[in-house]
Amino acid sequence: MKARGLKVGQSLHEPDMAKVCKRLEMKARNKGVRLLLPDDFVYSEGYDNNVLTGYVKYADCYPSGMLPVSMMGLDIADQSLETIVSCYKSARTLFWNGPVGAAELDKFAWGSKCVATLLASMGKLNRTTIVGGKDTLDVLEKVGMRDQISHCSSGGASFMDIMERKILPGLTCLLPAADMRVPPPADDVPLFDVDAELEPLDAMARETGTTDMYE
Repeated sequence: MKARGLKVGQSLHEPDMAKVCKRLEMKARNKGVRLLLPDDFVYSEGYDNNVLTGYVKYADCYPSGMLPVSMMGLDIADQSLETIVSCYKSARTLFWNGPVGAAELDKFAWGSKCVATLLASMGKLNRTTIVGGKDTLDVLEKVGMRDQISHCSSGGASFMDIMERKILPGLTCLLPAADMRVPPPADDVPLFDVDAELEPLDAMARETGTTDMYE
C-alpha cells in the first residue's frame, strides 16, 4: 500500500521494499493473478490494547492518503473480510501464512480470527486447508480451531520455502544416501525469487511501453 503512494502513518513497513512490491504487482497483473489489498482497516494511535482507534476505507485513502500521520493500521475491517470470503469460499485448497492484523493484541485480532473461522468452515466441507507460521497457528489456538485444519506447520520461512520448491537440508539429510541429490531447477522462477525477475520485468516494461505500473 505504501508502494502505491498511500500515506501509512506509523504503520510498520520497509521503505526499501517499495520497488520490489511494484514489480511483484506488475508480475501478478501480467499473469492474471489478483492481489487482494484491504478494502478498509482499523487504525490506532499506538501498538496497545488501550489506545484510541478509528476506522477508514481504503478508497478514502488512495491516492491522496488520509491515514493520520500519528496512527498505524493494525487490523482489517468488515469490507476486507467480505472480499476475502467471496474470493475464497469456493476454493478447494487454501494456504494461509501470516495474520491479517496485529492478532497478538486482542483488540486487533478480529480479522485474523474471522479468516481462521473461514478456513475451519472449509475444513468441515472436506476441503484442503494448510496453515503455516507460529503467529498464524496462535490465532487458530485462540479460536480453538486448529484441529479443523488439514495441515499445520509451525515453520514460517521454511513453510514458504517448501511452497517455493526449495530444498530443506533438515529433510534432505533424512533420505538414503543414494537419494540425496539436488533436483533440476524448475521451469518457472519461484514467485518470491524477486532478484531473478528484475531484468526480465524491466525488459518487458520497455517492450510494452509500460512505465506506470498502475495505469
